[in-house]
Amino acid sequence: HTLRLIGDTKLDVAHIKAIIDSNPFYCGRSIRGIPILSPSSVLNPMIPILISSFIAQKSIAIYSKEILGLENELLLLYPET
Repeated sequence: HTLRLIGDTKLDVAHIKAIIDSNPFYCGRSIRGIPILSPSSVLNPMIPILISSFIAQKSIAIYSKEILGLENELLLLYPET
């Protein structure tokens, strides 16, 4: 989903620093030169996090704030239901 968004939308010109994924299969790889990191790699609270999952957007937001304790602004692509 994220790969398609980067290729098919204005995200291709955004200043994306990294892609965060909890799946260890993807961590350490890259998409179009953008590194894929684990959630524990998020160290800068000043960089907003864009959640690009339609199905898991709410659970990712909760996990980010309540479990990981991240203070980053969360940017949501889909209306909350």
